[in-house]
Amino acid sequence: MATQAEFLNTFDKSMDYLRLDHVELLSLHGINNRTILDWSMREGGCLDAARRLQASGRCRFLGFSTHGPPDVILEAIRSGAFD
Repeated sequence: MATQAEFLNTFDKSMDYLRLDHVELLSLHGINNRTILDWSMREGGCLDAARRLQASGRCRFLGFSTHGPPDVILEAIRSGAFD
C-alpha cells in the first residue's frame, strides 16, 4: 500500500507520461476488502491525497474499483468519499 508521497509521485509521473495537466476521473483501484478500504480512507491516506489533487483541479472526479464483497462496496459508496 502506497504512502501519500508515493501516491502523489506516481500520479505526477503518469501525468508527465500522458502530457496532461488534469484527468476527469481518478480511481483508487483494488478496494477489495475492508482493510484496504479502511487504509485508503484513513486520515493521511491516499484518499486525502486524491482530494488534494481534486481541490487543485488536477482531477475532476474520484472513484474506485473493486472485486470486493457487496458489504465493502456498499460501505465505500455510502461513505460519501467518492464521486
